[in-house]
Amino acid sequence: MEMLSSPASLFLEIAAQFKNLKVSIKQYLLSYNGTVSSYTSISQVIVKSILWSHAFPFILDDKKYLRHNKEKWAPLQISSAIGSLLLQLLLILKWFQIQSSSAGVISKNWKQILMTVFLVLVAATCFGLLHLLRVPTETLCVFNSSIISEGKHRQKDPMMQAIIGGTILLTSASLYIILTSTDQIPLPVLILFYFMAFDCFVLILFLFKRWSFPYTRSEEFIKTARQGLKKMSRWEEKYIASCSPLKVESGNDTFVDRSTSLLISRIVLDQLVTFLLL
Repeated sequence: MEMLSSPASLFLEIAAQFKNLKVSIKQYLLSYNGTVSSYTSISQVIVKSILWSHAFPFILDDKKYLRHNKEKWAPLQISSAIGSLLLQLLLILKWFQIQSSSAGVISKNWKQILMTVFLVLVAATCFGLLHLLRVPTETLCVFNSSIISEGKHRQKDPMMQAIIGGTILLTSASLYIILTSTDQIPLPVLILFYFMAFDCFVLILFLFKRWSFPYTRSEEFIKTARQGLKKMSRWEEKYIASCSPLKVESGNDTFVDRSTSLLISRIVLDQLVTFLLL
């Protein structure tokens, strides 16, 4: 689910970058002195106007997740962005025509090459804007694939139970040997048990926490998506309403969540106390 928040972070970064960027067309016209301007000065207003974040067909929920913008002005914003890009292309070609007529450096062959290059760039940019409309559908497809993977994981051999049980037993045994048999075993073997205990604690505190991410991230995603059901299509409403958070099964009808690492640590301490009392 980390992929879902990455576009939102990029969207926030773009919005913050261009929030304070205000280009005054009146000031630009007053500074124009009637001479042949450079390409940068001609296209400055248009380039900055098409980069405003409101031109993208998305809105943010909880400042974290992107949702498709279903407002009536969204198609107009996209059309305006594409029209601005086409106007940008015309200014580019006009600037090259002025430069070629005044200096005579650029030949006709170079004109055709440059026109082809800029046409490809504008077409690719327009295609990218249109491709943004597919992101919500692709997100639901990725979520559906994750649900299918969860079902396959549940039907496989109990590998998760073996990993969790082995980690608990190995951690408890290593700590017991370190606390009780320091004077009875050689130093190299004692160092080996130190490393085993350290590795097991890393597994408990970091790896098991990673396994809780599918549940926590998908729960936040579904909660945010359900808040915007009124602005979705009918198919998206039915699909989101039927979704449940992703779960990594840990055996006995339980799954890995935020408290799993603390629960396993408590079991390790209970096992260690049991060993010490034997």
